[in-house]
Amino acid sequence: MNNNSNRLHSILAQEAALIVKMIAAEEETTPLLLAGPAGELPALNSRKEELIFQMQALEQQRQQILPRGTTLREFIAKEQPAAARGLEELRERLQELQVCLRRRQKTNRELLQNNLRFVASVLDILSPYSAGPLYAPGGEVQEKNRETFAAVLLDDQA
Repeated sequence: MNNNSNRLHSILAQEAALIVKMIAAEEETTPLLLAGPAGELPALNSRKEELIFQMQALEQQRQQILPRGTTLREFIAKEQPAAARGLEELRERLQELQVCLRRRQKTNRELLQNNLRFVASVLDILSPYSAGPLYAPGGEVQEKNRETFAAVLLDDQA
């Protein structure tokens, strides 16, 4: 293997290890979103943020090795067979890990959105009438719709 192949192999292996850690962090997030102590989420989110920063640094290193506009698959095709095999195995492993991470993140995102919708509806029921708009979990503005509830539970004007 030449120096670039060795460096790329090392970077891809480190990226795979980081994605494994990201998946583990997402797996820890799921039970917290379902029924766990929400106070643990900030520390877990900080860990995930640090992993993202590490991944960005590795990606910058990888981009220095690959010629501009060259895909990893194209780079591997030009390598010697022994180096190409190892790099191809890592490329496939990274793809599998990325799919797993995306699935776990999608599940957690849906859990968060459901929780935010629930909290928004509870707050809507508990808060007094106001003419202002609601800001929904996705950031969009929604008009309040209280017609489905006969009364508010708490009235801070009382």
